[in-house]
Amino acid sequence: MTKRIPTKRNPKNQLYIKTISMGIFWDLLQQDELDKQQAQADSVEDRVAILETELENTRVLLRKTLEALETHLNKDIDGDGVTG
Repeated sequence: MTKRIPTKRNPKNQLYIKTISMGIFWDLLQQDELDKQQAQADSVEDRVAILETELENTRVLLRKTLEALETHLNKDIDGDGVTG
């Protein structure tokens, strides 16, 4: 839908034109900011998923290392009553 903008040199009409222009400009700025925030939220969610996977892999590796150390030293290190 196109808005007809009056062409008379009336101060009220000029204010109306500026108001429309600023309104459109403001809407574009707000939409851009919303888009940036959405992209940032998406990237944060992706990063959290990657970090959770890395944490799980680290826990598995730590457990294997602890078991190997207990077996090598023949000593219960983690207090679970079992060596290895």
